[in-house]
Amino acid sequence: MDRQRMQDYLGHVAAYRASGKKASQWAAEHGVPLRSLASWCAHAGRWQARLDG
Repeated sequence: MDRQRMQDYLGHVAAYRASGKKASQWAAEHGVPLRSLASWCAHAGRWQARLDG
């Protein structure tokens, strides 16, 4: 996966976490499949570590 895509997904994860909403609600409001959001959240730590070097 390229760097830009990781940054985009991490941005979505950060916005979701900052919202304080349930994942299903946030995903529906932003047109994101719930499974995708769950996957991004699961991978966020690894992606951030990879971007940080």
